[in-house]
Amino acid sequence: MPPKPKVQLDKGAWQWAETTDHTQVTEEHVKMAYRLNLSTCERGACKRNCKGNPFCLNSLGEKSWFQPLDESKLQTYDHNEDRREEGHFVGLKNLGATCYVNTFLQLWFHNPAVRKSLYEWRDPALPAEYYPGWTPDSICGHLQVIFALLHGSIRCYVDPSPLIECLGLNTAEQQDAQEFSKLFLHVLESALSDSVGHRENVIEQQFCGSYVYVTECQNCKSQSERPATFYELDLNIRGHSTLAASIKDFLQEEKLEGDNQYMCSVCNSKQNAKRAIRLRKLPAVLNLQLLRFVFDKNKGHKKKLSSFIQFPETLDMSPFMQSRAGDEGEALYELAAVLIHRGPTAYSGHYIAHIREHETGSWYKFNDEEIEKMNNRKLELGKEEDNLDAGSSEKAPKASKGNHSSRNAYMLVYRRKSQEDGSNVPATSTCEEDLPAAVRGYVYNNNQEFENYVSEQLHVQEQSICDQKQTHEEMKMIYESLRVKSLDEPWEWVTTQWLSNWLASPVASEKVKNKLCKCVHGKLRADDVVKMKCISKAGAEMLFEKYPINERFPGMQLLCEKCVIKRCREIRTRLFMSDDDRLFNSVKNITFTEENETYYWVSRKHLRSWKRFALCEIDAQPITPGGLSSSNGEVQHEPAKLGNPANSETTPDKNNVKKQSQPL
Repeated sequence: MPPKPKVQLDKGAWQWAETTDHTQVTEEHVKMAYRLNLSTCERGACKRNCKGNPFCLNSLGEKSWFQPLDESKLQTYDHNEDRREEGHFVGLKNLGATCYVNTFLQLWFHNPAVRKSLYEWRDPALPAEYYPGWTPDSICGHLQVIFALLHGSIRCYVDPSPLIECLGLNTAEQQDAQEFSKLFLHVLESALSDSVGHRENVIEQQFCGSYVYVTECQNCKSQSERPATFYELDLNIRGHSTLAASIKDFLQEEKLEGDNQYMCSVCNSKQNAKRAIRLRKLPAVLNLQLLRFVFDKNKGHKKKLSSFIQFPETLDMSPFMQSRAGDEGEALYELAAVLIHRGPTAYSGHYIAHIREHETGSWYKFNDEEIEKMNNRKLELGKEEDNLDAGSSEKAPKASKGNHSSRNAYMLVYRRKSQEDGSNVPATSTCEEDLPAAVRGYVYNNNQEFENYVSEQLHVQEQSICDQKQTHEEMKMIYESLRVKSLDEPWEWVTTQWLSNWLASPVASEKVKNKLCKCVHGKLRADDVVKMKCISKAGAEMLFEKYPINERFPGMQLLCEKCVIKRCREIRTRLFMSDDDRLFNSVKNITFTEENETYYWVSRKHLRSWKRFALCEIDAQPITPGGLSSSNGEVQHEPAKLGNPANSETTPDKNNVKKQSQPL
């Protein structure tokens, strides 16, 4: 059943006043003025709320509580989202600006030789067994735990906070990734050297190579050599489009002339000379740092070079080696990792690692907590090569087969293809038994904590669903009890806004005040009934006990008979004035039947003033009813009398009304 139009309900509330003198107002008239004569709308009978009917509680938001509860929407926690899938690697949580650390941790973890060496390392202060609350107190110890969690955790990602805190890194500040790599490898090498003793240090064995600075005097042609070791080669990419060109630039001869002349020990004087780097020994894992972040002298800070550079899947270093017998076979490398920096500047952006898994040869993208396996065992840089520098329009060059092109790669890692060095330690040789018992216990306890957390979350979720079901039933029961079946039973007023807010969000309903629009007599204004609803007292007790309200308003006590009488009197007066207007506007209706009858001419201005005066006098005169008349019409109070402006004794203010009288 469609709701009755508000205009129709408003008219019906006072239609009785057109035929009822204000001295004959009854209790039934007062109820009609407050629309208490309307019938209660049954639930679901109205498509929209009948705003003019205080007994209509439909379409206030109750429909959602009577619909079946969709439990699937309440199951917000999915434990599988946090659980490691079988056969998947474990990610690392980004603590704010620690993505550059995560890329290196994943890179070193996926080096079987480094991982095995870390597993076999023993901290002198390590307890024999794990005990609750134990944590390592050294950098190498924390790294061992991180590697153990990456190996054996059942979580999809782990938190590296203990290691970050031990390193003293600011999680909100992004450090120089290349500098961090150098420093951390140095710290790790020192820690492992103290532990392994007679064994070759894995950092040196995996990453350390050697070259010599060869200086040739241009005068006597004598040569001097100064040997040096390296853990990575820093390659200039400015002005170069290929990796081979950058390596050649690194090995290019340098002329020592002018103020930079060479002090020749043979000539015993400064002479012009040529200096070059000659590679002697290459490591098992060749780290190539691409110098993308360079110092800008004009601006006084670092900037990022976003030029593309091509690099091969297979790198043959033999053309760049100094000819030495037996070295040629160890100069063939395959691409093992590409470290990416996405961002336009050197001081912001995001770090991602693309790493080839050692055992299967498949490529994976490690992006903090997220790990993605590449298709068809191929390296796919994808959107990492999006142009993030609005000022650059350089297009990616077409890479030849077996090559890749990148504008964001800042480090390339190549692994020697020879099967004779330690870089090809099978992944299966690194097992959990290599770890100390305390670390294994730490991992087991961490997994148990996760299982307990999952169980707790599932229990909380199940309890929440039960609570929601109970709330649904309570809301339906309370709502059904709110309907007023008869005015003979106690009932109360409540604002429509409060009811709507309660049905929309029961918990937040207390934030909305139940505010009554009072008349001058401190009771409910009849015209404001459209903002109120009537609810049964029994239902109100249930409602407000569960959801407290700031103030409650009893039903019949708030009906203002004085305002109803006054409004009735005003309506009647306006009705009479309307009839007079129709009479005065039609001169032909004025007839003079008796010659001796006295008539007066009254100006239109005076007539308008009289109307205003009459309405003002209704407002000014107090109404003191002794009680309402009963339904049989017996008046129980003395009505107030309206002054007659036509009488000279009750004329309005002479300054406002000018009266003219003259016999006809």
